[in-house]
Amino acid sequence: MKYTVSLGSNPRLWILVAIAALVAVTAIAVFLAFGTIAGAVGLLVALYIDYQLIKFLRLQLSSYIEISDESSTCMTASGDLIVFEWSSVTHAGLCSTKSGRSTIFLYNEDEDKLVTIPDTFSKLDLLTRDVSSHVDLTRHTLAANETVRDYLRKLLDVDTSTEDDDSAEND
Repeated sequence: MKYTVSLGSNPRLWILVAIAALVAVTAIAVFLAFGTIAGAVGLLVALYIDYQLIKFLRLQLSSYIEISDESSTCMTASGDLIVFEWSSVTHAGLCSTKSGRSTIFLYNEDEDKLVTIPDTFSKLDLLTRDVSSHVDLTRHTLAANETVRDYLRKLLDVDTSTEDDDSAEND
């Protein structure tokens, strides 16, 4: 089954639509109020901002998760296609925050590959059931400011002090 992000499943995307409309209306008002040169510059700036907002919105709406008997296929909002064979998933879970937000994660420890599926996807309850029919999902409530990566590091007992030292050397 294929699960997608939609304006219905992620109402916060309506904010982007509203901002894009507001930018367009503001640009028209600037054009009418200040004349041709300032108005033309304002229109160009507004067009660029609207283009970026619509591009971001389109990428969000084109992301999907497809679940089959063999694997999960994830198209991310950045355009990356990530395929997880069920047999390669070493850790999977459903993390929730105290505010009620949920994220499904799939992790392949051998390839150090992680995919997180936020609750902005449609039918998250069906998606959770679909995923859990292929892998065991651990349930975890994230602490304040804890991320899925933080939880996985604790779960895998990863020493992050060497990662911090390595990143400091690269700066």
